[in-house]
Amino acid sequence: MVDFHRRGKLEIIHDILHVVAITPQKRTHIMYKTNTGHKQLVEYLDYLQLHNLIKKDGSYYEISKEGESVLWQIQQLDNSGHMLLISVHSPDYYKLLHRNKE
Repeated sequence: MVDFHRRGKLEIIHDILHVVAITPQKRTHIMYKTNTGHKQLVEYLDYLQLHNLIKKDGSYYEISKEGESVLWQIQQLDNSGHMLLISVHSPDYYKLLHRNKE
């Protein structure tokens, strides 16, 4: 049986950040890859840009350094929903971030 559930805001943010982290994407491609509607996507893109998690270069959206940090932290959520918080200003953060990308 297919599990139809509404995604939460955090899941949608994760999906958008994940898509633009792989390679810069146009808005339409993000919409299809994240399975969001146009109005919903525009609201999330505006929110993510406002908080400097993504940046727009022409018609392409790409992840920012802050967005990489947030994406990494979201991916550290365990099954109980607790997030591993590491200060972005910590020298260990960059070691962990780059180690996880290898």
